[in-house]
Amino acid sequence: MVTAPFVLLFGQPSVAAAYATHDDVLSAALHICFAVYLFFMLRRAYGIGNWYSALTSAAIAWSMFHILWLYRFILFIITMKLV
Repeated sequence: MVTAPFVLLFGQPSVAAAYATHDDVLSAALHICFAVYLFFMLRRAYGIGNWYSALTSAAIAWSMFHILWLYRFILFIITMKLV
């Protein structure tokens, strides 16, 4: 009921297929931001050196990328089994 005026004014909301299926650029940007944050956090919180902080933050960000990919895949499989 509430959304009916918006649909009449602006049309049906949709997401382009390119944005819905290819989120590689956005995922890479988020992981780079995560790695940069981890670098500064490790330097500040643990007082470790530049090289060790860079390697650790890169390893954690790389691992997080693959863990999230695996999570999405498992969620897709579960969703397809339930539908």
